[in-house]
Amino acid sequence: MPSPGEEDHSPHLLIVDDHRNTRESMALGLAGRNVQVTTAASGEEALAVLSEQSVDWLISAVRMPMMNGIELAERAKALQPALRVVLMTAYDVSEDERRRIAGSAAELLIKPVTADRLVDEYVNEPRVRQPMERGTSSRVSNGREQGS
Repeated sequence: MPSPGEEDHSPHLLIVDDHRNTRESMALGLAGRNVQVTTAASGEEALAVLSEQSVDWLISAVRMPMMNGIELAERAKALQPALRVVLMTAYDVSEDERRRIAGSAAELLIKPVTADRLVDEYVNEPRVRQPMERGTSSRVSNGREQGS
């Protein structure tokens, strides 16, 4: 419970994935975890949300039609510079994609990504990490998933 004059702030997460089942299962998994969740089916829809609402975390798939997650992260950070970004992929990423992800201060997770993992390792963890360098998460190096 917040102290008098202190606001109760539940982190606001924007989940973006063109696969409806992925979006809905992530939102369902986050229900009851003291977070506010908004979902979007595309990068364009996510940018519309970000232009109207303050969001703490952008959680997005990398591979989506029209606008991929990397472009979304870059454009989203221009709208809300304090936004924290986690990109998810089940595919290899190129060196160029890795540079762009790091440049947008995003972290990269290998799917499947669970709601527990997002909340425990990112949303509720107070310490600041360097982009793409998470000690207990997977990261992509030379096209292969590695535990670190």
